[in-house]
Amino acid sequence: MMLADKYRPRRFKDVWGQDAVVRQLSGLARARRGSHLLLTGAYGSGKTTLVRIFARALNCEQLTEDGSPCDECPSCSSASDDCLVEYDVPGRGGDKDAIRAWVDVHNRESITTKWKILFLDEAHALKPTAADSLLKDVEEPRAGVLFALATTEPWELKPTLKSRTLPLEVRPLSAPDAVDFLETIARREGIFYDRDALLLLACVKQGHPRDLLNGLGQVAGLGRGVTVETVKSLFAIHDAESLIEYFLALGTGDASAQIAAMGRWRERMSSKIQGVQTLLTSIYYNELLGRKIVIDALLDTLSSERATIVSAFCARFRVNEVSDLIPYWSVMLDFWSRARSTDEEAARLQLCLFEDLVNRRLEHETSEPVSRSLSRAPGAPFRRRSKEPVKTIAGAPATDIEPVGTGDQYLGPLHVRKIVNTASFFVQHHGQTLNAAFTVYPSWRARSSEASAITAINRFREELADAFGLASAPFARVCT
Repeated sequence: MMLADKYRPRRFKDVWGQDAVVRQLSGLARARRGSHLLLTGAYGSGKTTLVRIFARALNCEQLTEDGSPCDECPSCSSASDDCLVEYDVPGRGGDKDAIRAWVDVHNRESITTKWKILFLDEAHALKPTAADSLLKDVEEPRAGVLFALATTEPWELKPTLKSRTLPLEVRPLSAPDAVDFLETIARREGIFYDRDALLLLACVKQGHPRDLLNGLGQVAGLGRGVTVETVKSLFAIHDAESLIEYFLALGTGDASAQIAAMGRWRERMSSKIQGVQTLLTSIYYNELLGRKIVIDALLDTLSSERATIVSAFCARFRVNEVSDLIPYWSVMLDFWSRARSTDEEAARLQLCLFEDLVNRRLEHETSEPVSRSLSRAPGAPFRRRSKEPVKTIAGAPATDIEPVGTGDQYLGPLHVRKIVNTASFFVQHHGQTLNAAFTVYPSWRARSSEASAITAINRFREELADAFGLASAPFARVCT
């Protein structure tokens, strides 16, 4: 038997990490009050399980102290399909005719139970006309009939339908809860485990109880116990290795190695940047401040790798104490607190600027004394200590970008064109202007024609100004 099936909760007390939802549902059950429900949240988080427990609890004759069904009274022992009628919207169809046919059959008072719940799973797949056809039924239900909807995409449901239900958010387990959950099941099953491996598994499965149990069963099925290495080998975790490699390159100031590490990391640039920000924050709190805070479950298992990164930065900046890195980390975190990527091109540009900061300017930026007390609240942006004005390109600090090789580069002509086009759209659409600065480094092959390029740019600038009669005060200028 699959662990997810074996350990599916049958009582409220068996549900992990959903205290608020459980309190509301058990309170309704104890008060014998029905309510239409809307359960939202990630897949595999327990929405269907909670509806099933609630349906049985409403009909139980001897509720337990926490409002759970007793599993012993006649109603529990003879529970029939009439207690809960489920409809999988994507699987059976979400059009009006299909929904109406199902509702018309089941929307009637039950003769075997006190309450009957009509449960629409993945309700976001309802067609608009089907959702509209349900409004009257939900507004004026038959005696003893309730509607429950579950969805991973609540924004797709019509507000008129959502407003007639009690909203309940079912969230994935937090990292500590997920580890405790896995540890409890592993002990019951007699599975040998390493707690760091459970933390890694919790990160891979993102706190979804069903996936957590399935993953635990998969790893245990290898017959070597649940270790960090078995989890890594089974779920092919490579992203973290690329991230660590990238940070080690940052620590040595090796631009080529940084580009190579990013090139091996097969994710969207915005996702890579999120990883960079997360690891920066994790190292700041755990290694530099000495506080045990789980920023990311996967990164929390990489304590030795994080220590190696810190050592690389200490060697580069010639500091003896880990805490001496705080000013440098403050500047790096400050950069990302101000940078806002809106698309992949902007994200690439921001990464270029970040690497330029770390590789060439980090020591200069931290030349002013920095207080070690760091009284700022967690999550608040770091203050920029430099008094120099900040120019911006695409929402990020503007600075000279060193040229990169023609083989592997973050920004090519297409990216620059995208940035220019975006700026042009902004002016046309909003009627506002903005300042932009580009520094273009010619390759060695282009230097022979540099003079002609400058002449062409000057001619273009003059023609542009003349075309709009603004020769005396040009609204656009290309500087050479």
